[in-house]
Amino acid sequence: YIGLWPLTDRMELVYAVLACLVASLLVPSASHVKLEELRPQPPRLWLGLLVLVAALHGAALAAALTAYPGGAPALEGRPLAVASYNVHQGFTPGGELNAVEVAALASTLDVVCMQEVDAGRASSAFMDLPLLLKTAYGLNVAYAPAIEGVYGVAVASRYPLAVLEAVKLPSRGEQRAAVKVLVSTPAGELVVTSFHLGLDPDERRVQARALLDLAMREPRALVVCGDLNEERGDAVDALGRHYELHPRPGSEPTCCYGEEPKTIDYVGVLRGSGLRVVDVVVAWLDYSDHAAVVALLERGD
Repeated sequence: YIGLWPLTDRMELVYAVLACLVASLLVPSASHVKLEELRPQPPRLWLGLLVLVAALHGAALAAALTAYPGGAPALEGRPLAVASYNVHQGFTPGGELNAVEVAALASTLDVVCMQEVDAGRASSAFMDLPLLLKTAYGLNVAYAPAIEGVYGVAVASRYPLAVLEAVKLPSRGEQRAAVKVLVSTPAGELVVTSFHLGLDPDERRVQARALLDLAMREPRALVVCGDLNEERGDAVDALGRHYELHPRPGSEPTCCYGEEPKTIDYVGVLRGSGLRVVDVVVAWLDYSDHAAVVALLERGD
């Protein structure tokens, strides 16, 4: 999957096109040649590009895997920092790859729900964010691919976690996904669902129902966090009936850099669950075209 809608879930077409391009480089340009003169021509341009991409990817991966884990200390009794972050496929708003910065940020939080997570996709230089989070920063990661196994949603945590369910949401356009996990924190077990809804209002209405079916199945998700792609509408209303959404819809922009500001990224806490939101921070870090929404949670009496 390389991010072009006509090629979504059609890797065989990508390979066919690439094969045709390579074949065209092997065919002599002259229209009239003798059979004995036919000789394969080395595809120097493609070979050079392949070597360059491999070298750049290797250098980036080597730098990432030697990064210092850092992160805030896990102090028992303090509020849990739970975040939702659409990581923009590993790119800054200016188009620079920034998987290492995103991973470093994730290591400072307790639980991070991430959307638009690439895990070895061509368009992001084959950077594997879930692998980076695990190997370089020692985080526990649950990854739910939506397309071709290389693009989806994830939950990362400094604490042990177990995947309860991973689903593909009903989608008209680009395929969307959600993942539900059980995180074992010092304050007790926390069930969290990370999600990403689509761009069409009717599509989101159907996806919101599927998301709630997933979240409300036992054990119920105490926290849902993700990109609703909606500031006002049926999906916000449906989710808001069961979960207290932070920030409040329409209150503080979370998206999108360089476009009309809107509130579409949320951390939702199950109503009546006993969880209390101490504070909410919407942080614009220039790592993505979305802001990171960080909620500080603690158990109520």
